[in-house]
Amino acid sequence: MLDPTGKINSYGHLDYRRSYVLPAHVVSNIPRDRSNPGGYGAHEYARGLLVEIALSLEARPDEVRYTDCGAACSRHPVLCPNPTPCPTRTSSLAVAYLALTLPWLTPLVVTVSWWNSWYDDSGRHQGWHLTIDGDSISEENRICSPSPLYTGALVGWHVRRRDPLFHLAGLADSPRPGGTPSNTHQGG
Repeated sequence: MLDPTGKINSYGHLDYRRSYVLPAHVVSNIPRDRSNPGGYGAHEYARGLLVEIALSLEARPDEVRYTDCGAACSRHPVLCPNPTPCPTRTSSLAVAYLALTLPWLTPLVVTVSWWNSWYDDSGRHQGWHLTIDGDSISEENRICSPSPLYTGALVGWHVRRRDPLFHLAGLADSPRPGGTPSNTHQGG
């Protein structure tokens, strides 16, 4: 886990002041930019996730799909650490599905889920979860959603760690989130 405390969610306060515009070729079910005054903040977050992950991996962004719904914790036991008994009745669940193409034309699918219950302020029924190509990255689970910039770095670090093509392409030596060098590629 890159953040053993689960509390580091950004590099700084300016992370949350960025605005993201999707390229014209990206397939999306949300607006491409913030041209709508008072737009939905979760859409900005989903756009930011796609853009920052693409920048981190030097990948082409292809698609972003955003959904949200209300659901009982018992319907999502992977997300809620205490699904039963759940006093919250309904939690709000949002999911961003992100599709990208890596530099060597390999597709990559990242899913980011975050949920919150307005009925429980203990933090027991809120959280953030990351999957990469269907593999849960449970060591990165956290209570608060990290910024898109920090999430891009997290995804970049995990993909570089597992994908040998990054080493062959000379793209493996990127810093870990927090500024420390990756120890996954030892030159020699």
